[in-house]
Amino acid sequence: MVANPTSLISVIGNLVGSRAASRVGWKESAVCLFSLGMAHYLVLFVTLYQRLSGGDRLPAMLRPVFFLFFAAPSMASLAWNSISGTFDTGSKMLFFLSLFLFASLMFGIRSTNLMAHENILQSREIGKSSYGDPNREHSLV
Repeated sequence: MVANPTSLISVIGNLVGSRAASRVGWKESAVCLFSLGMAHYLVLFVTLYQRLSGGDRLPAMLRPVFFLFFAAPSMASLAWNSISGTFDTGSKMLFFLSLFLFASLMFGIRSTNLMAHENILQSREIGKSSYGDPNREHSLV
């Protein structure tokens, strides 16, 4: 099984559970769920962040779930805020990580779409130049 952005749903579930446990007053359970979610997130982050450089590596059906990349650190920021009671340095770091991932997704997807468009145009030009010439001999080799 290959990791894909939908794998982050279980991470977000742990973080939502952590925030809910903290709101109820179960601080130890909240910290436990938070640590499990973050450990799982670190493994998935390393695996999935490498796939961001090439938009063609992820099937087209899964591209709408890219928002989960920045939803997980956003939820982690909110969960840690609930655990600690203040928007401290840990919450801010997770918040800024989510902003960075959002920006890299927006600019990365845009540049990937532009590169794909340029590749299509180049392949059309190559096709016109080599196969559009009736005087050119074509070989099967």
